[in-house]
Amino acid sequence: MAQDALYNILPDLKELPAPTNDYMNIKVKKNEFITMVELNTFEHEQKLSNKTVKTTVTMPEWFKKLAESKDINFSKVLQNGLKSELNLL
Repeated sequence: MAQDALYNILPDLKELPAPTNDYMNIKVKKNEFITMVELNTFEHEQKLSNKTVKTTVTMPEWFKKLAESKDINFSKVLQNGLKSELNLL
């Protein structure tokens, strides 16, 4: 949950805050606590990026012809399949 909250505010930040190196000396009040939250900002930015790249796939000719006859968008199907395979849906 903390990761999700931080990822949601990332687009609003002009720059990332510096990590806290001296977390052992942070003073907390009664009923407060410190927790470590790990963020992979590079991976998160990649998920949000809309930049597309061209790639080549190989399939049986009959498969391609059948898909084209059904007006199937190869890029959309491949992207959806990869998202599912990578648990990104």
